[in-house]
Parts: sequence; structure tokens; C-alpha cells
Amino acid sequence: MFIGEIFSLICYVLLILFHLLGNYINFDSSMMIQIQTSLIIYIGCINSAKKFFYNNNTEIKPMKRKDALLYAIKGSLILFIISLSLIIFNHNFINFLFSFYFIFFDTYSISSFIKGKINNFLTFKKYNQNQILSIKKIPFIINEHKTISQLEIFTLILGFIISVFFYISNNWILNNFIGIILCLNSIENIFLGEFKIGLILLSSLFIYDIFFVYFTNIMNNITLNLDIPLILKFPNSISKSNFNTIGLGDIIIPGFFISLMLRFDIILFKKKNNEELKLNYLNLKYFLNSLIGYITGIFITISIMIIFKHSQPALLFIVPILFFNVFITSLLFSEYKILWNFNEISFIKEDNKIN
Repeated sequence: MFIGEIFSLICYVLLILFHLLGNYINFDSSMMIQIQTSLIIYIGCINSAKKFFYNNNTEIKPMKRKDALLYAIKGSLILFIISLSLIIFNHNFINFLFSFYFIFFDTYSISSFIKGKINNFLTFKKYNQNQILSIKKIPFIINEHKTISQLEIFTLILGFIISVFFYISNNWILNNFIGIILCLNSIENIFLGEFKIGLILLSSLFIYDIFFVYFTNIMNNITLNLDIPLILKFPNSISKSNFNTIGLGDIIIPGFFISLMLRFDIILFKKKNNEELKLNYLNLKYFLNSLIGYITGIFITISIMIIFKHSQPALLFIVPILFFNVFITSLLFSEYKILWNFNEISFIKEDNKIN
């Protein structure tokens, strides 16, 4: 079993329990944000490492430096366009359009997540091998010929039902269920490739987050006017009339970097040791220190938010602490140059695997 996989299963159970019990127990919402975001990132990182080391290497497509540089710019343009649309058009109409689009986006996300988790069970494996539908290549929509299995049909139907029910009910548990899946899918499937790309991405989004929280109301306006699962909600009371929230980006973006640090730890261990030595948590110093940095950053964000009674850009506090923890670790172990030049794709080219 892959390192951390047992605790990853425990994290899944805890997330489910917190949400089911949240309907009856008034958990402290600030504490729930800290605990649940950390659990999500942990699961996403373990899934990402499993995919990197066990799956077909052709599936690993790292982020390019150009994409990392443009990430914040593209995000800014999208926010400005949505904000302008809400001003020009009736917000109910815009909400309907986005809800209609996200029904299909969420359906696919839920389907791919569930399929990925149950595909390895023998009961479901035969249904995945039974292809019942063929879709030809469609320019600009489908890049290659695709076949759809019975299992995919089942998960797509299930995903569609969940998505539609969410948009009808706007239930906070379903909102979080979809949001958590979006977070896990992103962290698991997007690979930064290089440490320097991680620096570029987080640094640019650090500035982006500060600008859109402190200098504009665009993020708040979009969150209030669009009923789409781009935030996680944590109720402040049993009545569920008031929620503390956190944006998915404040989980996904640090998750990219922390998952890179986990893969760095494993590659570093594998290059330094023979196959007989077993990897354990003591060898995951960069991963654990970056995860601690994230938890600390979230704690500081919430504390300042409570003191000043105003929304805070979480990346303002998370990013510097992440960088500080990782750089200090590299200096303490004299691995600064190795970290700075780290490129996980070169490891793939060597065709190495974790046993």
C-alpha cells in the first residue's frame, strides 16, 4: 500500500462524518475550515503521488512556465468579465447561464472522480471494460475518438443527478461535496513539474488574491450572486442561516505546491536509497513542513478575519509561510540547490517507479 494511503482513507471518513454530523451538531466553523481544508489537501497530495508513481507516465502533463505566468492574468480577466456581465445583465439570468454550464462541468467532475475510485474494484472493473458507446472526433470539442463504458454511463448519470439536485436545493452539504471533488481532481491531476514553476504560480496568485480582496469587491459580488460551488461553506449555527466560507482556490493552489513537495520527498528518497529501504513519514520533511505551513497560514487568516471582521486574502498568509518552511528545510539539510533545480519530469524520463 502506498505511503499515507491508510490515513487518506481516514481523512475521507472524517470529511463525510463532519458533514453528516454538521446538520445536528454546531461545530466551530473556523475550526472546521482549518481541519477540513488540511484533510482535503492531504488526500489530494497522496492521490497525486500515487498517480505520478504508479500510473502510466504518458498521463503526466506538467504545467508550462508560460501557463503559470498567465494563470493570474486569465483569472483576473474571467473575474472582470463575470462582474461586468452581472452589471449589464440581470443577475438571475447570469446565474442561470452559469448554473446550466456548471451542471455539466460538475457532472463530469463527479463522474471522473467516482469512476477513478471504484474502477479498481473487481465488481466494477468488468463494467468499465464493457464499451457500449462510441463518440467520433469533433473539432474544437472532442480532440480524439472516445468510447464510453457502462461504468462511465452509471457515474455520469449519478453525477448529473447530484448536480441537478444541488442547483435545485442549494444544499450546503452538496455544495461542499462538489467543491471537495473539484479540489481533489485538480490537486490530483495537475502537476507543476518544476519547483520554479511553483514559485511563479504562487507568487503571481499571491498578488492576485491581495488585489481582488483588498482593492475590489468583485470576488464577494460574484460569490453572493452566483450559486455555483466555488466555495466551501461551514455553518455557524444549526439553523444553517449563516456560513463561514473559503474559496476553492485557497485550497487548490497551495495544494499544487504541497503535492509537488511530496513528490520531491519521494524522488529524493529514492535517489538516495536502495529499493530495500522503506519510505516513511520521517522521509517526507518537505511535504510535512509545507502542510504545517498551510495549516499555520489558514489559522492566521481566520484569526485576522475575526479580529478585523473583514474578508482576508488567504494566500497573503499561506504563500510566504509555505515558501519560508520549504526554504528553511532545504537550508537545514543542505539541499537548496537540489530543490531549486528540481524537475520531476526528468524523473519520469528515467522511467523509475516506486515499488
